Order: sequence, then C-alpha cells, then structure tokens
Amino acid sequence: MFDYDLAELGLGDAARLIGELHRARVVAECRILELAAHWADLHSGPADAGARGTCGERERTVGGAGTPKVLEFAAAEFGALVETTTNGAWELIGDALDLRHRLPRLWSAVRSGRVRVWKARRIAHETRHLSQAAAGRVDAELDGLVNALSWTRLEAVLAAKIAEADPVGEEARAAAYEAERFVRAGRTSQHGLKLMVARAAAGDVIWFLATVARIAEILGVEGDQDSLDVLRSKAIGILSRPDRALELLRRHASPPPAEAAAEPDPEGDGHVSLASDAPHSVETRPAHPRVELVVHVAAETLARDGGPVRIEGVGPTVLGQVRSWLFGADCAISLRPVIDLSVDSVAVDAYEIPRSLRRVSQLRNPASVFPYSSAIARASGRGVDLDHTVPYLPPDRGGPPGQTNLGNLGPLSRSEHRLKTHSGWRVRQPEPGAFVWRSPSGHHWLTSACAGTFPLGSGALAAAIWHAISPSASELAA
Repeated sequence: MFDYDLAELGLGDAARLIGELHRARVVAECRILELAAHWADLHSGPADAGARGTCGERERTVGGAGTPKVLEFAAAEFGALVETTTNGAWELIGDALDLRHRLPRLWSAVRSGRVRVWKARRIAHETRHLSQAAAGRVDAELDGLVNALSWTRLEAVLAAKIAEADPVGEEARAAAYEAERFVRAGRTSQHGLKLMVARAAAGDVIWFLATVARIAEILGVEGDQDSLDVLRSKAIGILSRPDRALELLRRHASPPPAEAAAEPDPEGDGHVSLASDAPHSVETRPAHPRVELVVHVAAETLARDGGPVRIEGVGPTVLGQVRSWLFGADCAISLRPVIDLSVDSVAVDAYEIPRSLRRVSQLRNPASVFPYSSAIARASGRGVDLDHTVPYLPPDRGGPPGQTNLGNLGPLSRSEHRLKTHSGWRVRQPEPGAFVWRSPSGHHWLTSACAGTFPLGSGALAAAIWHAISPSASELAA
C-alpha cells in the first residue's frame, strides 16, 4: 500500500505520502485503544471459583468512577502483545475504559480518527480523580478543541475546565499541592557551577524572579558587561547575602510612581491588570520590585467566590491562590482599568505598533497564529513577534493609510516569523483574528484564537478558499 522509491518522490508526492502514513498510524492507534477496552470486557466478571482464595484472581478497578472492574491477571498478556510492561498495559486499559465510560465525546472522536490517542489518554489521566458527572462536563467543554490546539495550549484549557467542573475540589487540591514545595541542589557540579531546582508557589516565584531581574538590572547599570542570563545568576548569589542585596537595592531606590486610577470592571469579568507594589517608602520599596499580574476572571467565578482564573505567564489556577498571593504579601495593589477591545484598537499609519494596539492584539490572540503552534505571548510581550499579515509598505512607496491595525496583525514566534518572511509559507487574514495559511507544498490551514487550527487540505476547495481571500481583501485599513 505504501511502496515508494524515495529517489522518485517530489515535494507534492512526499507531502501526500506523509499525510497517508500519518492517517494509517492514527487508525492503528485507535484500533489498539478500542481493543484495550474490549480486552477488559473479555476479562470482566467474577473469576472462576477454583481460582479464588488468598492467591486467586481478584477484580480491580483501573479507571475512574463509573468504569467496570477487570480481573487482575488481564493485563499481563495484553502487555506482552503490545510489547510493554504489565503496568503499562493497565494504564492503557484504564485510559480506554475512562474514555468509553466517562468521556464519550472524546471516545467517539478517537474512534473516528479525529483525535490522537496520546492526547485522549492524557485527558483521561488528568480527569480520573473527577466524578463521572464532572468528567462528562469536561468532555463536553473540550469537544472540538482537542486536535485544534497544540498540547501546550490544550493543557491550559484542560486545567481550567477541570477547575470549572469541580471548583470546590480544585481549591482543596490546590491547597494540598502547596505542601509539595522544595528547593534542592543538583547532584553534580561542573567547573564551579551547580544546578538549583525549586518548586514554589507561583506568586513567590513571580516575586523572586522580579527581584532577581531588578538586581541584574542594577549590576548592568553599575557597569557589569555580562549577558542578562549571567547577571541574573549573579543576582542569586547576591540574594544569598541579604545585607548586600538590601544595600544594593536601597542605593538604586527611586520614588514610587503615581498610582493608577482604580476602575473596577462594572460587569465583573474581562481583563484586569493588577500592578502590585511595595509600601510607598524608599526604605522598604527597593526590596519589593514592581510586579504586574494580568488576571482574567469570569463573572461566575467572582459570584461564587471561587473557581478558575487565568494569569498570564502562569496559566490557569484558582481564585483562592490569587487572593493569597496578593493579600498575603507585604505589598500595595493598584487596579488598572479594563482594556476595551473596541476602543483601544485604533489603526495607525506608522510601521511601529503602539503599546495599546499591541496589548489589544495580545488579548485577542494570546498565542501564535501559526498552525498548531505552542508559542504563547508572555505578559511582558516577549515570546512572540507581532507580525504584519500584509507586509507594511511605506507611504512614500504607495502604502495606504492605517496599515498597522488589528485586522493586519498576528503574533508569531521568531522562527515562524522567519518562515513567513523568507520561505514558501504564506498567510492571509480574511477577517480580524482569522488566518489562512498555505505551505510550500500547497496544503492549507485555518487558525483562530477560538477554534485553534483546522486543516483545509490541498484539494480544489482549499485552493478556491485561498484564491478567494485575495491580499487586497486582507488589507483592512482604518
């Protein structure tokens, strides 16, 4: 079926064959998962009476709530058949049962070949602690998103949906995870350097990294020419001697900036930027650098005083943790007004992108718009470049006004930006926030912040869509 001679494959044939082989692999993985669930059915029910006793075969539960029990010797042969350990076989059988009995939409998507098995199994594992009803709610919320998003982005969505499905349980689990913190050094040292690994509350990590960054900045101001990474490493050494760190911070203290007006969102949802500062004293301010947290909170979360929130640069967490970070620290808090996407997206004639327009674009598309990309913009704006979909043309060369506008911008990682600029990849933006990509071999994808990535293929319909979206239609001048 897949006989081929590499020497005779051109770009188009190679692309077609890659797609066919990938689909065959997806189908084979799906069939093995189906057989794992069927294997459990063949080994369900009470064991033979003669085998009972202290050494006889018993039943065991390998999936979450609502899955059937399986005889305990069932996985040994299955594992040998798929060339894995017995424990690995149990994991596969448990995931298959979870999908069939607790995540029916995802199970159907896997069986039809629309979702990769490894993604479905990860979701089954992450939701196993939920009740059957809560798992079903997560299943419904993820319907249509699993293969449209890269795993990095899907993992964040999954965490939020789990918290929404079981807010009380998630708050309790978050409190339990707080106890699983540590700081330790690596076992080996190289040329006088040693690795340090830490797991701490996200709020503490944010404060610590901000302090490290501030000391690194001061070292640069005082003439240290090392790279930023090396300066940060030196800052950790300075923090190990608190007297020197405090002296350095105080020497470079500056008066606190003016407070931003507190404008709480009347609807109780949307985007809230929390600029957190230390008490306004030159004596204490240097030890608490300025930190900005961008927190996205839904009205429902505030109404029930608990549930999921999303922090840029951190990901999904729960409201109780955010409250402890903000009000448990020795700091003052300033609320910035909520950004209005319709007001703060004014087009400009210049190539440079204003800060307000850049921020609105990041809120509309927080991740790269390249197909299946995992690049996510950090709160600082780093992590992605904001690219002009239709290349900017200076006015003295005939460029139209308002080229820098929300309908002609999209975030890309640096490597993706170079692909668009210097390779055969092409992109068009038929409407603000929706992007159609064409690869060098003629395959097409539709990407958007809401739907993720949707493959259009390389057939006549995809080509017609591409040609219908002429570059002129993408030039959405103000």
